[in-house]
Amino acid sequence: MKDESTTALTSFLDHHELPVMLWRRPEADTGDPHLVYANSQCSLEWNVDFSKYFDHPYADVAHLLTDQNSRVDVAGVIVEAFREQGHDKSRVFVRFSTEGSRDRTFQLSLNALTDDLVAMTFLYPFRELLEVSNDTLSVLTAEGELLYRTPSAYTNFGFEVGEESARNIQSITDAENFFRITEFLETLIRRPGESEKAVFRRKQKDGAWRDIEVIVTNRLEDENIQGLIVNSRDVTDRVEAQTRIEEMNAELEAFAYRISHDLKTPLRLIRSYLERRVNTAPDEGGGLMLETMDQMILLINDLLAFSRLGRKPLEKEQVNFSSTAQGVVRELLEVYSLDPSSFRVAPNILCVADATLLRNVLKNLLENSVKFARDGVHLHIEIAAEEQTEGRVFFVRDNGIGMSIPEPETPFGLFQRLQGSEEIDGSGIGLATVKRIIERHDGRIWAESKPNEGSTVYFTLPEETGPQEDSKE
Repeated sequence: MKDESTTALTSFLDHHELPVMLWRRPEADTGDPHLVYANSQCSLEWNVDFSKYFDHPYADVAHLLTDQNSRVDVAGVIVEAFREQGHDKSRVFVRFSTEGSRDRTFQLSLNALTDDLVAMTFLYPFRELLEVSNDTLSVLTAEGELLYRTPSAYTNFGFEVGEESARNIQSITDAENFFRITEFLETLIRRPGESEKAVFRRKQKDGAWRDIEVIVTNRLEDENIQGLIVNSRDVTDRVEAQTRIEEMNAELEAFAYRISHDLKTPLRLIRSYLERRVNTAPDEGGGLMLETMDQMILLINDLLAFSRLGRKPLEKEQVNFSSTAQGVVRELLEVYSLDPSSFRVAPNILCVADATLLRNVLKNLLENSVKFARDGVHLHIEIAAEEQTEGRVFFVRDNGIGMSIPEPETPFGLFQRLQGSEEIDGSGIGLATVKRIIERHDGRIWAESKPNEGSTVYFTLPEETGPQEDSKE
């Protein structure tokens, strides 16, 4: 190195644990910076005697550092650092070739030390932490080129670190998953700064298939990274457990449906026989048996409806929540001969839901409010929505008899009959049906109630979108 003024600095850098190079400002704005120093860590990392290239322009050194496909203009980044003297130039992920065929990803930290001298430090970004993690992290370009991948991306699937067959995504998945992955990434590329989660299937080296959950974050416009950050985790055991649970639930639903269906015919025959007996020889016991039989048939019908909920596919669309509620109210006014002033429906509320199932929710909730009205008190039922910390929350509030609720989710259990509700007609399945519908919409439901103060049932649904005039009642 010819510049004696930097002797003290280079003596210090010779013992630095990271690779560091010093570059001199080009004589012209369009020229290349010149390498004036590289410490011993650079020689160890690339297995090159860089002293032979001192006072050479970057173009003479580039082929030793990075492949021709690198999309980062390192020379340009160095020149830019001269303009920002005194500031740490934004760090940039860049892939450099080391020891011939082996690639390693670094972050570049550039500092203008003087008007004419820039220090370029090669950082191993979170290397110690990432390289011992069981979860995998990769950095991709927008074109899908692999900039960086943790060792676990290979070893977790039986490959040797750097094994070429593990780098080609088409060789480790099938056509369907390759198409899904491509579509997933293309969509996210158009959304800077955002993250998305998905589950894909991929093969191990031995041919066994694994389910992989990925969280991809678009940092293409972040000049510190300029890539897609892909966090991956093997969730095969979780997916298999979820599949088993879904199969068991489907079997239970099929069983409930079969039992309920098979009970309906004999019960109707018994009821018909009892009705003829009561009509020909009226007695108190016969009438009570008919009422009990009607309650059993109601219970079976509700069980059938409940069992069908898990089998019917959701048909989500934009729905006018307010209009749907008003339609249910008109039906209840006719059936129960109620005063229209008992109901208040907030206008112009939209949501995304299965229109038929949403109507089922509102019918169950409003009918409950009617059944639990207090004697001698004018019934008041409010149907509306409000903004809470978790977003838009819908509610049905009444001034009925109310009841003591141990927990907000308690009323929604199957066959749940709370204290104070024993005298009210019902099967104990209505609120469980409501809960099942809301959960199928990825929503949440809970209730608040106090004796003689009424009840409020809250639930969440997807956010409303689009103009009201396109919504469905």
